[in-house]
Amino acid sequence: MTTAIQQSNVRPTGFPKPFLKWAGGKTQLLGSLLSLKPKNFKKYIEPFVGGGAMFFAMGHPNSVLSDSNEELIITYTVVRDQVEALIERLRRFSNDKETFYEVRGWDTAVLSPIDRAARLIYLNKTCFNGLYRVNKNGQFNTPYNGASGFNFLQPHVLRSESEALPKQLNS
Repeated sequence: MTTAIQQSNVRPTGFPKPFLKWAGGKTQLLGSLLSLKPKNFKKYIEPFVGGGAMFFAMGHPNSVLSDSNEELIITYTVVRDQVEALIERLRRFSNDKETFYEVRGWDTAVLSPIDRAARLIYLNKTCFNGLYRVNKNGQFNTPYNGASGFNFLQPHVLRSESEALPKQLNS
């Protein structure tokens, strides 16, 4: 008999891998958390979706995703509705310190939703430890991770998650 503690490092297979790394993410706890979910339930509501590990692992067809981070919800909406345009936009970025600080300095208020989503994914994948952090003015301020050349573009992951995302996304 396997206990929940023994299962805590077991990652279930057959579900999309989160395309974002998020502080407080549940990926490492999925084995334990999934063993606690009810066998039957009508709706899954995720109030703080973050990277979405629990949502993607459960794959519940009637789900609602929410988060107070507007950039995050815009990104999920673009991944769901415009994944190919997003992938094309991400292809324009290069992983180097100069590009990172240029993209980090963009004013999100004047960007299209696709540019906002591409910016968030790019910064998340190329900043220090995937940490989303903003200052008092709401400006992203996590430094570059120094791993130039790392491939931040994962089209297969984005496409897989695009198909799994629910209609209802709330900020």
